[in-house]
Amino acid sequence: MFHVRLRLAPHRLEQRSVLNLSSPGQFNRQAIPQIYTPNDVQAQQWYHISRFGAHTLGRPIPFVGVLTTFAGCQLTGGCEGIDNLPSQGWRQLYDALDQDPLTSQSPLYSTDIKFSTQP
Repeated sequence: MFHVRLRLAPHRLEQRSVLNLSSPGQFNRQAIPQIYTPNDVQAQQWYHISRFGAHTLGRPIPFVGVLTTFAGCQLTGGCEGIDNLPSQGWRQLYDALDQDPLTSQSPLYSTDIKFSTQP
């Protein structure tokens, strides 16, 4: 898994790099973006990358699901600012993608990270 930090309106080179890593292309890849923040910024970032794919490749990124970290945050005493529930992360991505007919889709899954307290 890779982690990508994006600005809300990234430069084309950055968009192309993320698009290449996130799109199925010639490899069997499935995009499950991290939507940790409750402020909708990450969902909007992925919307912009998917829209760039729709314009550049003729198709948006097909998102299989959304990844959050709510359960892990509960084990560590909370993670202020990155504590979306799986349903919240899913809704944020769905709403961001649904604002545009080029990117509109319904991710199938939501998944959540839980940290182990045992070695």
